[in-house]
Amino acid sequence: MFRSDQSRPLASPRPRVAQRPLPGNRPTSSVLKSRFELLRQGNPGAISLLLFVLVACVFLPSLRNGFVNFDDDFYVYANAHVQQGLTWESIRWAFTNFVGGFWHPLTWLSIMLDCQLFGLRPAGHHLTSLLLHAANAALLFLVLQRLTSAPWRSAFIAALFALHPLHVESVAWAAERKDVLSTFFWMLTLLMYAHYVQAGKKVGAQAADGSQALRVHLPSPIFYLLSFLFFLCGLLSKSMLVTLPFVLLLLDWWPLRRFQPTALNPRVAALFVEKLPFFAAALLASLISIHAEKVIGALQTATESRLSHRIGNAPFSYVVYLAQMVWPRKLAAYYPFLATLPLWPVIGAALLLFTISVLVLRAVRTRPYLAFGWIWYVVTLLPVIGLIQLGGQSHADRYTYVPLIGIFTLVAWSACDLTKRWHYQAVVLSAAAAGIFLLCLAGTTVQIGYWKDSETLFRHALLVTENNDLAHNNLGVALAARGRFEEAGRHFREAVRINPPHAQAHINLGKALNLEGRTNEALAQYRAAVESKPDYAEAQYFLAAALARQGKMPEAVAHFRDALRGHPDYAPALNDLAWILATERNPGIRNVPEAIQLGMRACELSAHTNAVYLDTLGTAFSEAGRWAEAIEATEKAAALAAAAGRAGLASQIQSHLQLYQTQPAHQLLPPEKTR
Repeated sequence: MFRSDQSRPLASPRPRVAQRPLPGNRPTSSVLKSRFELLRQGNPGAISLLLFVLVACVFLPSLRNGFVNFDDDFYVYANAHVQQGLTWESIRWAFTNFVGGFWHPLTWLSIMLDCQLFGLRPAGHHLTSLLLHAANAALLFLVLQRLTSAPWRSAFIAALFALHPLHVESVAWAAERKDVLSTFFWMLTLLMYAHYVQAGKKVGAQAADGSQALRVHLPSPIFYLLSFLFFLCGLLSKSMLVTLPFVLLLLDWWPLRRFQPTALNPRVAALFVEKLPFFAAALLASLISIHAEKVIGALQTATESRLSHRIGNAPFSYVVYLAQMVWPRKLAAYYPFLATLPLWPVIGAALLLFTISVLVLRAVRTRPYLAFGWIWYVVTLLPVIGLIQLGGQSHADRYTYVPLIGIFTLVAWSACDLTKRWHYQAVVLSAAAAGIFLLCLAGTTVQIGYWKDSETLFRHALLVTENNDLAHNNLGVALAARGRFEEAGRHFREAVRINPPHAQAHINLGKALNLEGRTNEALAQYRAAVESKPDYAEAQYFLAAALARQGKMPEAVAHFRDALRGHPDYAPALNDLAWILATERNPGIRNVPEAIQLGMRACELSAHTNAVYLDTLGTAFSEAGRWAEAIEATEKAAALAAAAGRAGLASQIQSHLQLYQTQPAHQLLPPEKTR
């Protein structure tokens, strides 16, 4: 039965003394309620923390994934420099090498630190990338919220950035550490720049009419220097940050509105002068990046990739990325560069891009966020859109990691603007955002699973792409590693059929044929690899080794030298050439002093931990009659082989050691040895 309110209580209850919780003993429900209230009010700290935790939980399954045979080898598990951890020698190497066609010393240092902390356990490496991605999402929210004072739109953009399936590659691929690390510094650069511009403003305080309360604008040089420092760190992680100075100017236009000539803002010309250090650093990084690509031969020439073809692929890729953003299906680790591009799709893509550009520029006064988002997308994609072709891919998921932030911003502001007169705007937009996030979550979870291992990754790539020679080759490598040589050979043959100049596929097919005892066919594949890519050190090495096995020593030595010209620190080539020069009786080939030098270099590169290299060095010393040094090197080689459980190799090395120990002091040359 309902009771109406009374003017006074029917009976006077006993007054109770309210008990206040002791400090530090607040009820759990009260704590949760206060946290939820902070979240409901759009508290930046609460939202950024929630984003970080959410992203970390979503990507947690990636910790079960292993390494893949797609750049993870020379970035992590087959790189002796990286596996040393942080040493003075490895740090020097990080700042002086162009492995992979990049100069990104901070990326190398981060992977070295992982090796020092976690060794070669993939989970540790994936954990670092996961945490960086979660931090990037939180930082992106803080940047947008500070620039726009729109917490929920900023949170939507940051969550979409964090959960979109297109961004899985940047996080789940250990070798792509440069993406998440450089973006971490990108976000810090923007955050410090926002502080620099807004220094002196009373951010967050509002006047009675709801407008933002401002003080006199006083830029802080400290924040400017921090912004520039983080920008340099970003360039040292990945050169794709060369577009960031343009983004800073874009932020000056909107949402900072520094291009408006008012007493509180500097002149427009000063904004460009202000960015000169950023542009100078970006130019230097671009020149270094182009040089690095040329050093390893990854920068394709006009013959290898026609300029007209690259120009046609650029607008097509812009549209492909937009389509994948809307419907992220058939994602792959590698999309082959198409041999021919149909004319009409390219023309259609170019017309679509032109139309969008005209429309957003026409609305620049009333809806500046449209031009902001579109220009962000177009400009930040320019370095990797294919006008300067790096590698053989037509496009790549990882290239969207930063550029799609512009499209996400365009979508978020447009949705709010178009529905601002709706009575239930908040409910409708919240429901739509929740639906989008659930779809992204499902797609991202599936995509993370594809990076489980090499076989899973490239079987999926073959299902969703056509004529993918790299996927066939890498799948063959994964199968060969599991002893499935016949199946591996079929994939190597398919890779060669699709792309006859694919040198690595020829080498791998040669290895498979050699294991089957078909040495002449293997030799033909190695020759094909050298013909397709003469400056490829590995191709020269395998051809040289095959020739040496057939006793064709003069030709073998020539190809070993060609391999070392392309890669002076190629340890197997140094070792094999040292063995031939030390043991060959042909005076036109024999060169014991050079053999000692080559053997010492091979041992240095392997940190004197390779039993075979030490045995070769011992042999070279013995051929020079330097018995004490020969015995010392061979004793260490025998101990290493025994410790590794390689009984056959240890026995062979032990026989060499016994031979050296029984030589008369006056004998210069021991009997010829066999390996």
